[in-house]
Amino acid sequence: MATAQVLFHRFYCKKSFVRFSAKKYSELRHDLIRTERHLLKEMGFICHVEHPHKFISNYLATLEAPPELTQEAWNLANDRYF
Repeated sequence: MATAQVLFHRFYCKKSFVRFSAKKYSELRHDLIRTERHLLKEMGFICHVEHPHKFISNYLATLEAPPELTQEAWNLANDRYF
C-alpha cells in the first residue's frame, strides 16, 4: 500500500489532478484489468516468485565468502532484471 501511495503522489506532482481525464483513467483501468487477467490466465495463476538475493546471502555467509564476492554476486543478481 505504501508503494502505491508514493507512486500516486509522484504522478500527481507532475499531472494536474483536475485536468487528468476521468474518462481516460477509466479506459486505462479497463485495459489494465483485462491485461492482468490475461497474464494471470497464461501463467496458470502462479504468481509466487523466488528472488535469488536471499539464497545468495545465505550461501555466501555459510561459505564465509569475502565481502567483494558477496557484493559481486548481489550485483549480478540485480543486473539480471535488466
